[in-house]
Amino acid sequence: MKYLCRLIILLIFITSSSYSDIASSSFTLDEDGWSSGKWSIATSNNGLSENNPYLLIDAISQAPRRGVILYNTDNEWTGNLIQKNATSIDFDVRNTSQYSYDAYMRVAFGDVFNPMGGTWFVSKEPIFVPALSSWTNISLPILEGDLEKAGSADVNGSAGPLTYQEVMSDTFVIRIISNPANRNATTDNFYGDVYIDNIQMIPEPTTISMVGLSMISILLFKKDKFS
Repeated sequence: MKYLCRLIILLIFITSSSYSDIASSSFTLDEDGWSSGKWSIATSNNGLSENNPYLLIDAISQAPRRGVILYNTDNEWTGNLIQKNATSIDFDVRNTSQYSYDAYMRVAFGDVFNPMGGTWFVSKEPIFVPALSSWTNISLPILEGDLEKAGSADVNGSAGPLTYQEVMSDTFVIRIISNPANRNATTDNFYGDVYIDNIQMIPEPTTISMVGLSMISILLFKKDKFS
């Protein structure tokens, strides 16, 4: 029994470790490669905890601060996301807009920097974050069934030619946006402040964690059978 307990503890540790994020940004020291020209790092009592830095997006519903948007081209967040086994983008968000602007958070991936061209895949379903909301953690799944091809932002532009597999295996940029419209990798007009913190790219459970759980099940079954 003693050895069984030790094995279970070890496998639980291995399983929990397998869920470690692929990439993360807590903004403790700097912007971690995220940019948009529409936000700044803020530290105040409005954070998840006192003096905890977060991204302050101060949108004014017109260029160049038209809406809620962040992007990152760093290798940690791009490249072959299929090989990295990326399954979701998770982050903490708070919408403090005093002008009744609700946020519709999505994530988008493109093979070029600007959605005026190239091929883009964006969340099929947004996560609704109402105005004047408290901090909440959201998860945007990014598997093939969770994303759809976006149309070009160019006037009368059509969707790009690449497949999900082609874009996600050689992603140039990741975007976090707010837009209620489907098939759109750009941001919608927004007025007010939105806070974002602790962005994470989450992988699928690794094979070793599945094997570990199976071993625990077998051992427990044998114990019950012969006890």
